[in-house]
Amino acid sequence: RASLERAAALFPRSISSPALSMPSVRDAFRRTVDSTNLVGSGEQETPEAAEERKNREAIVQGLLKGRVVWADNFWQDYMFYLKQTHVILSVVTCHKLHPFSRSERHFALLANLAASLGFSLMLVDDSGEKGQNFGTLLAGVFTSLIMTVMHTVMVAVMQCSCVQEGSYLFHCFGGSGRKKAEKCGYAIGWLLSVASVLILIMGVQSGMYINGPLSDPALAWAYSQACSCLLSFASGSCMFAFNYWGFRWLPCCSACCWQGQAGPDGSKCARCYPHGAEYPKDSAMLWGGDRFSCVRRGLCMALPACVVAVGVFAVCAALVLGACFATFKVLYVTEME
Repeated sequence: RASLERAAALFPRSISSPALSMPSVRDAFRRTVDSTNLVGSGEQETPEAAEERKNREAIVQGLLKGRVVWADNFWQDYMFYLKQTHVILSVVTCHKLHPFSRSERHFALLANLAASLGFSLMLVDDSGEKGQNFGTLLAGVFTSLIMTVMHTVMVAVMQCSCVQEGSYLFHCFGGSGRKKAEKCGYAIGWLLSVASVLILIMGVQSGMYINGPLSDPALAWAYSQACSCLLSFASGSCMFAFNYWGFRWLPCCSACCWQGQAGPDGSKCARCYPHGAEYPKDSAMLWGGDRFSCVRRGLCMALPACVVAVGVFAVCAALVLGACFATFKVLYVTEME
């Protein structure tokens, strides 16, 4: 009994194991400042809370506004930028603090695939071949513009950049205002997705009267997605190069020209750098949220990221094709009855 009492005195029950008491990496990363309670409440935030708020605002606003200098290394910054902006790669590699999350990107990708497949089925003639007349070509250009506008609007309303952390409206209305604005954005996104499903149904209904094989519209759909992937890569690379170097590479460019964001003479505008170029100071918050990071692991994760992105895209395409065949079956059975 004396031995038990001495053991109880040395190891009291109130002390938990270090593994349980130590916060996990995810808990440390997700630790946030409740800015909503500080807005209009008159409370004075602590210096630690202020630093964390500045770090988060610098990351969120930098991701939304096109900041390109993060690690002050060209290739690392280039890969980080592509992982946030590429239409397919960003589905699996976007930053954890990016307001346009991975689930929302999956949702937008599925809607885009469904609408593009519906348009591909509508732009073929009765023999199953794509028409080559001027009207068909004009319709193809028109549908491409519709797809671009739909995708741009869906991205804009779902990420709600004007109410995210670091924006003026967020400082005015706090987290509650952001949640209300995001709900409105989700509602508009759902309406656009319903429109994409209706376009797919109309395309399937149009494809029911095709006498020839459906290989041409399927190839046209695959070709359009490949072109979209390449165009996203090309446009993202050009935008990064322009924002990184500006016009400094031109011989006739002087100091009054846009110098880009890189280097000591780069333009660190307040829109991309709300608290200055030194923020974020918390590298764990920045690179800890970087999926498939080339900085945190010490080796380039570009190839694994591309492989996973291609796999996710294949699954989404298979889901859309499955929905297409299911819709075709339902319409066929309804017409036979």
